[in-house]
Amino acid sequence: ARHLAHRGWSLALVDHPNMLGALDDTREQCAALGAPAWSDAFDVTDAAGVERSLDACCAELGVPTALFNNAGGQGTFERVDRYPHRDARQMFEVNVLGAFMVLSAVSAAMVAAGVPGSIVSSASMAGLTGAPNMSAYSASKAAIIGLTKSAAKDLAPFGIRVNAVSP
Repeated sequence: ARHLAHRGWSLALVDHPNMLGALDDTREQCAALGAPAWSDAFDVTDAAGVERSLDACCAELGVPTALFNNAGGQGTFERVDRYPHRDARQMFEVNVLGAFMVLSAVSAAMVAAGVPGSIVSSASMAGLTGAPNMSAYSASKAAIIGLTKSAAKDLAPFGIRVNAVSP
């Protein structure tokens, strides 16, 4: 965010409510670099929270031209035969459903406004190759790769590029 702020981007910074302190610090650092910076906190698994935040962002900064869709977590480290089902469900709710809702909402705003741009989601090498003791995480990041491929085809006619990075 600071790198983009230094280059003059207007930034909408969002994170989970339990990260509010770090979010506020980042917004202040970006604003100190002269970049318009707005922030909000919400849970990406809450569709109403996603829509409310996007509406507020658009009112403050206009329709986004870029999105770094980075919601997610690694979850429990455990062999697949002992992996807690509750943790797997939470992993998919955040890493897949949350990322899907944000991508869907932002791209809908971009399409409606005729705004071309770029969306980049965080996947992982674990989604390509699998990772020991990270079955739910690996599966969730494989889902992001599939979502990215499909969304890229859906949104290309509107001038919206969709990619994923896989650290």
